[in-house]
Amino acid sequence: MSLPLMAAAMMAGVGLSLSMTACGDDPVEETIQNVEDNGGQDGQGGQGGQGGSGNTLTPEQHKQRLIEIGEAFMNSIPESDFEELASLAEHIANKYCSDDDQVDPIADYVEDVYESITGTSMGSVSHGSNTIYNYTRRLFRASQFHAHARWNGSQWVVTEKNTRDTRLECPDQNGRTVVATLTTSGQEKEVYIYDFDEGREDIYDNYGYYTGSSKELAVAYAMVPEKIHAVVTRDGSTLAEVDVTLDLSSMSGTDYNFSSDAFGVQYTVKAAGYEFRNNRIAAKPGQEDGIQSDITILKGGKTLLTMTVRGSAEVQNDTWSHDTADELEIDEDFVRSGKVTVANIDVLGQLQVKAICKDVRGYVDAILDADDARYDESLVKSYVQTANNLVTANFFYDKSDVQQGSFRLDAFFKRDHFDVHPVLVFADGSSYSMIDETYFNEGNFQSLVDLFNRLEEDYEDLGERMEDWGDSTPDYYK
Repeated sequence: MSLPLMAAAMMAGVGLSLSMTACGDDPVEETIQNVEDNGGQDGQGGQGGQGGSGNTLTPEQHKQRLIEIGEAFMNSIPESDFEELASLAEHIANKYCSDDDQVDPIADYVEDVYESITGTSMGSVSHGSNTIYNYTRRLFRASQFHAHARWNGSQWVVTEKNTRDTRLECPDQNGRTVVATLTTSGQEKEVYIYDFDEGREDIYDNYGYYTGSSKELAVAYAMVPEKIHAVVTRDGSTLAEVDVTLDLSSMSGTDYNFSSDAFGVQYTVKAAGYEFRNNRIAAKPGQEDGIQSDITILKGGKTLLTMTVRGSAEVQNDTWSHDTADELEIDEDFVRSGKVTVANIDVLGQLQVKAICKDVRGYVDAILDADDARYDESLVKSYVQTANNLVTANFFYDKSDVQQGSFRLDAFFKRDHFDVHPVLVFADGSSYSMIDETYFNEGNFQSLVDLFNRLEEDYEDLGERMEDWGDSTPDYYK
């Protein structure tokens, strides 16, 4: 990966925050007030990015500081942290799930449960001159599929049916007992999921000539549980654990309307010494601060990364339903209007990025318009200025209120047209494109580039191993 692309990742983080609909807790209110009171320059008394005397760094000092923070973060997340879990998963995939005969008892159980779920005909529809689609409404519950299964030395065996949870038990590489358990609880909400194919039958006349086909389609609905808990243990010690809480209580029916319905999600994932936590993801279109998220990544109790976003949005009046799912498109026009009142990112408590966006729709449109007008310098620069007027994004070190720099967009001439680049502006007034290699080049950041490349290769190798697991899995589990 090129260094400019790495540098752009920082701006991408801000962009992700600005394009998400999200939020955190009350402590961010102070940040919002600082940004607005200081003319968009948080903690700088409206000095327009010049920073405070004696506390801001030079470009050379920034380079060293960014290298230190980047190396500290990447050294905190080595691929080797996940080797124990990866080796266990590889063992289970290759030894217990690589052959149809091994997993047939579980597959047969799932098929039996599925066939026992009675459906209600929703009628038939002709598609073209010789195809008929027959629709059957089916309602699924996770609890219907709960069972206990154990590896008996040659295949999985279903030992108990109609249980209160799903439980799988097998030995690891060293004969220790591994148990995976899934439980659901709380209130349930019926929600439309999708239409899926259940089979097709060709139709022939009395002379054996093909006249058409009849296709069976399940219109799937699910009773979504309020709480989901999954845990993997080995000899009683927890290896991984997931907790999810869902809130769909505002849905008036089974179909989700993007412009009026709301949802909420909380989750915690613990594995390999890490904890991935989102205290709340919530979306309520049309409501002030109706879009919320508060993400934290910890390792060994130490916070590696936090991201807090709060905003609001108006979106298209679209519905996810049996009648609309095939035609529904989520594109750049989906969000009609919106704003981000807080978008804060903190890396290791050493680097903080704080941003707001007054008009998300206007910001996106300005960037798209600049691209359309790329051969007209004055128009491109006008659109870039519009975008910059809508977003304020500054960065700080060590949770200080001394602004070290900011982000903006700028137009750069390339051959016969103008490109729009994210630009890093330091407090001394110097600025550097995050795309070209004037500042963000391998010479300036060689050690960081080398470390990143090694980390990237390690995770790519892990990803390739996971693909190999998939190759050994029976077709009906892919």
